Amino acid sequence: MLTLYGFDQQLRRLALDGIESVEVALRAQWAHHMATAHGPHGYLTKSLYHNTTRYGEAKTLLTRNFRCSNDTFAEHYRETYTSPPLPPAWMAAEVMSFGQLLAWMVNLKHRQDKQTIAKPFGLDECVFTSFCWQLKDVRNICTHHGRLWNRRFRNTIKPIQGSLLSWLKQFRRPTNGASITHWPSSTTSWGSWRRKHHGVNVSFS
Repeated sequence: MLTLYGFDQQLRRLALDGIESVEVALRAQWAHHMATAHGPHGYLTKSLYHNTTRYGEAKTLLTRNFRCSNDTFAEHYRETYTSPPLPPAWMAAEVMSFGQLLAWMVNLKHRQDKQTIAKPFGLDECVFTSFCWQLKDVRNICTHHGRLWNRRFRNTIKPIQGSLLSWLKQFRRPTNGASITHWPSSTTSWGSWRRKHHGVNVSFS
């Protein structure tokens, strides 16, 4: 039992290490695309979103987060500008939670927007989105010290093809850790992260 607990603790730390890099990269990519394609505050345009109710909910959460933020950039914006009351995309991305960021991204009406955001990660936007939701679940489990090993997840991953599929077939642990192994190749030192991942699995074999 103690061995399993220690393994799960290592697995959580490793997962968070990979997810952190993905989260930073995703925030940057979302902000860059929305600002360059639609303008600094273009992400606030209601017509860009499929579900206006969810758009309203996301905007309300962002407003609350931004008003409460003690970050220097947030305080400077509030003291300097009155219109629009919400900041440009690159600031907004910093005060959103990971889940809130996904809600803004998923609700985009035009597939091309989502495809452009997903492109640097090497995935189709549908697969990309399903991976992101699962990463959010894994992140929440890890930050709350829950059991990650052999865990069943609510969100499922869309079918994938190609070289990524070949790698997933090699991953035999039912932790959905295989999904995480794809991401660092686009965001961090892939070789180093994969060796750590392999080492944790070997330690429990």
